[in-house]
Amino acid sequence: MLAATRKIEIEIYADLGLPRVDRTATRRAVRAYFGVYRQKRLRLSMDIVPHAEPSKARRGYEDAMDPDDIHVSRVYSSAPRGGSTVVRPEADGTWRVVTEQDRRDRAFCEDVERRVDHLPAYQRDIITHQYMTPDTPGSRDGRRPSDIATHRHLRDSGWYVGETYYQEEKAKAVLTLAEAFRIVQFETC
Repeated sequence: MLAATRKIEIEIYADLGLPRVDRTATRRAVRAYFGVYRQKRLRLSMDIVPHAEPSKARRGYEDAMDPDDIHVSRVYSSAPRGGSTVVRPEADGTWRVVTEQDRRDRAFCEDVERRVDHLPAYQRDIITHQYMTPDTPGSRDGRRPSDIATHRHLRDSGWYVGETYYQEEKAKAVLTLAEAFRIVQFETC
């Protein structure tokens, strides 16, 4: 079925004079795009600094000068430079420094998640499990789950479909996302 579909697709592209999509290069580009997504998501999750309560004065230092009253010349801020920086408290008692780079990374991640959410349910589950789950420490050199592992995971979670259907749906999802991200690769003649 899949070979017949590709043969018809080749004939249509040849009749219309359109360039053919290089599926392998497109799949690699989507995989790299999701690699960037995981890196940005990981960086955003690691930038949280725990909020430390000020410690009580030690015995014998009760009359020491308040550090806020001390004025030292040439004190440099340790805040990151470049762009506006905002410090805001989180709900769990931590503080977060938000820079312009954080805003861009968060917008990128939200855009990727929104585009994946628009896929049909089965395709969305494939892409989420295959590309969007965070890297687990100790996984085979940071590799993503294999197609077989993803298919088994989806079967265990209630999607009772064959492997051929899984491969076709994954190919459709990858091509749809490549078009949405504007990273479709074409064959050169």
